[in-house]
Amino acid sequence: MSPIDYYTAHPDKIPAGIDKDDFIKYITAIYKFLKARGAFNYVSHQLKPDAEITFELNAELSKDAGVPVVVMKVGDQVIGTIKSQLDFDAYDEAVKKDPNRKDSTVDAQRALYDAIVNQKVPTVKTKVKSLMGGTLPISSKENTVSEIFGNNTPIIGWVNSKTGQITTGNVTRDNSVR
Repeated sequence: MSPIDYYTAHPDKIPAGIDKDDFIKYITAIYKFLKARGAFNYVSHQLKPDAEITFELNAELSKDAGVPVVVMKVGDQVIGTIKSQLDFDAYDEAVKKDPNRKDSTVDAQRALYDAIVNQKVPTVKTKVKSLMGGTLPISSKENTVSEIFGNNTPIIGWVNSKTGQITTGNVTRDNSVR
């Protein structure tokens, strides 16, 4: 089941603080964009440590998604996206309800997103340090998959697999997100 199918079948799982139609439009655009460009396959089979990743605003995807979207690329190959304003809105809503959910890595991602979207910097580059499950760290703080999911921080996105399904390396967690 793709993320589109999952959220269409389970609209109650759409994060609080986000319009349901806007969210479906957003995840549909992101998923189709990444799949059409071979991002899932590339990350699973070809991404290597020391690859240089460029973060840049993608006008085509932003238009289709309804919000500005920053993509991650290795050369011309798209490998993913970072959180968008919709993700930050969901995060802000969660933090309002529980201030203990505050996470400095999300703040670092928001700063990167804002800098690129507001054209303070046209692109940002970094290198892949190592390959592991979870999200690519965009700050000096790195997290394991268990740390990412263990603190109940809402995560919107996809961890790559051959089928494009959400996988975390934890069968219990995987079964709860499909």
